Amino acid sequence: MQCPHCNQKHPEGTQFCPMTGKKIPIPAVCPECGKPVNPNWLHCSYCGRTLIQAEGISDRQETQATGYPPSPVTIPGLSKTETSFSKVRRLMIAGGIGVLLIIAGIVLTVVGRGKNNGDATPAAILLPAATLAPTSAPTLAPVPPTPVEKYEQVDPSTLSIDFQADIPGEVRWDAEGNITAFGGGKVTRFTVGGKPIELVSDDMLLEEKKVFIVTKDYGKIKVTFNSNFTISLWLKPSQKAELLELIK
Repeated sequence: MQCPHCNQKHPEGTQFCPMTGKKIPIPAVCPECGKPVNPNWLHCSYCGRTLIQAEGISDRQETQATGYPPSPVTIPGLSKTETSFSKVRRLMIAGGIGVLLIIAGIVLTVVGRGKNNGDATPAAILLPAATLAPTSAPTLAPVPPTPVEKYEQVDPSTLSIDFQADIPGEVRWDAEGNITAFGGGKVTRFTVGGKPIELVSDDMLLEEKKVFIVTKDYGKIKVTFNSNFTISLWLKPSQKAELLELIK
């Protein structure tokens, strides 16, 4: 027999090469014609016999020839990885079928309970009536505009008003009676029904060509006067009502 490592011939039955010390593989033989064959061949080159792992080559011969134990997979062309994938695929299919069966059993149980209660529709899948009714946006009531109070001239005797002011500066009016120039003035006395009205400031305020007295509790009271400095008072309806309450 010939060593495949050093190509030297040795007596039959030699297991280790005396030159290299390496194991000499025992050649495989064809089970049909008995000729030596390559373990990787699919067919015998002498007689054409199909070579299968389990035929003609024993586990011991394969172990001695290759140094590894025989592979448990005996189907040519199929690897261990492919076999593992097949097992995993089968397990996944079986698991999926099992889950579907469980879900089907739950649905059938719920339907059966609904029928036993005299309701053909299972209670578990009934939708609340509120979700079935069409929804619409709430209608908001229109907010009425806040009325703008206008000043109205009042008779001082109606509220027992005693008002006096000192206006030292020059005053000018336009054709509509609006003040165009105002030198300023101070309130010296302002009482209603004999009760003094507290002011934010005793200075008379000019805004938009109109003169005002700014009270602390009743807001701005409009003041007008002519060339003779005859003073008139103007109140909003709400101010008049509050001052009437004051003198009751």
